Amino acid sequence: MRWRHRRERGGGARPAAPFAELRLRRAQPDDTAAIARLAELDGAPVPASPVLVTEAGGELWVAVSLVSLEHVAHPFRPSGEVVELALARARQMRAGGGPIRGRGTGVPGLRDTVAGELP
Repeated sequence: MRWRHRRERGGGARPAAPFAELRLRRAQPDDTAAIARLAELDGAPVPASPVLVTEAGGELWVAVSLVSLEHVAHPFRPSGEVVELALARARQMRAGGGPIRGRGTGVPGLRDTVAGELP
């Protein structure tokens, strides 16, 4: 990596992260279209609801199903470590007790609405 070379020579520090703020939160109904775009970019199905999303710079980078841990990530962003963080948090939330679907904080019908599946 380029920054290592400069650092070894004593010139400069490691570059800043590609995002100033990383935010993990449960998806809301107004995230449906953004999650669908993310899934389309990733070439994968939309994760089943409820979903944990990760934002960087106000843009969705990762969406993880709290039911199945299926996930989609932005293929044109350095999202590998962000996926691992989101999966770790989703596992914590799943282990926290109680049924995830029964909490009423997910996006009802997200997969059906986005993927075109009818009930």
